[in-house]
Amino acid sequence: HKNGMTKGTLLSLCSNLYDPLLLSAPFIASARMLFRKVLREVDLPSWKSPVPDTYYKMVADLAGDLLTVGKKLKIPRRAVIPNPIQSEAHEFPVGFLTLLVLTDGSTEAGCAAAYAHQMFPYESGNYGPGADFSNVTITCNLMAADIKLTDNKGNHSQVCGELLGKHIGVQLLQFVKENSLVKFHAVRLCSDSLTIERSLRKTSACYSIWAGHRIAHIQRSIDLDDSWHLPGTVTDACVDYCTKYQRKPS
Repeated sequence: HKNGMTKGTLLSLCSNLYDPLLLSAPFIASARMLFRKVLREVDLPSWKSPVPDTYYKMVADLAGDLLTVGKKLKIPRRAVIPNPIQSEAHEFPVGFLTLLVLTDGSTEAGCAAAYAHQMFPYESGNYGPGADFSNVTITCNLMAADIKLTDNKGNHSQVCGELLGKHIGVQLLQFVKENSLVKFHAVRLCSDSLTIERSLRKTSACYSIWAGHRIAHIQRSIDLDDSWHLPGTVTDACVDYCTKYQRKPS
């Protein structure tokens, strides 16, 4: 732009990707974090205040990626597939269906992603860990995601981000269950933070008011038997990159 970039044009760029289900969550998360980074480091009192040119390369990289995802990203419209096993398709049309919500957090943001996890045949959903899974078919499709930036009021440590992710994971889980046209046979709300999983199972009131409200909300809203810990190798591959600024999310 011949007149440079203003606070208003940067906001316009960072919010021009319409994706209400946040299926392109890494791009949207990086855009939000970049906008906040600029506002934290530079005083821009009005929407016409110019953004320093030191940020232009970062903005250009993000703009290129947003253009790429806007043109090329293709997401299946149906997250749940029909049971391919004809002998049980009438009784179990979607196999064994699990609502899988993975959460993660950082000092910058908390993120949750909801997946439709299906297993065929239906009985395989109740197999033990030592069973033979060689003839089991599994699909796992992203249904929706949610992201929220950590606040600027002192609640932006790593643990705060993990708790924020778990908190919005519960909200996402409830939203999906209330709006889905299929019945889930199981629910799993998983994170890679042992600290948060332990906190949810404590009864002593030894938290800040901010943390206490979120922990109480999670405890009231879910069966804690549905809350599981996963190793970081799992969350790193699907939700971790939504919680940190990515110069090129693609």
